[in-house]
Amino acid sequence: MNAFNVKYMLLLISFLSILGGSIGALLYTVFPGFYFSDYPCILLFFFIIECIFIFVVDTGAGKLSQRALVHLYTSSRVFKVIAALAFLGVYVYVLTDKNEGKIFGLIFLLFYLFSMIFEIYYFSKIEQRLKKGVKDEELF
Repeated sequence: MNAFNVKYMLLLISFLSILGGSIGALLYTVFPGFYFSDYPCILLFFFIIECIFIFVVDTGAGKLSQRALVHLYTSSRVFKVIAALAFLGVYVYVLTDKNEGKIFGLIFLLFYLFSMIFEIYYFSKIEQRLKKGVKDEELF
């Protein structure tokens, strides 16, 4: 794992910890009726998906052409959508309380939007790195 990936893994961990902790604390203290016991599952899901995204895109970044890299990025986004819908569907299907399912879906959507922002930032940095030929230690 190169320095570029390590920096973004640390950024991802920090991002999910701060965002997840803030939203979890807000739900637990201010809106206790909206907090649910499986809230950490959302954080775990997005951490795993984003780690896979970082690994796949960065592995292909140095080896593929620009066109193939765009296809790889698009494919990884499609995988993320399918995985998110499957995770959400399984959770809501297994869940018996409809109100909790709606809250879970809204919070899941919020994390999905924030993870899209993270991926766009990460992909733009990869593009900068490829265009400028910058070494891993110089870019962040």
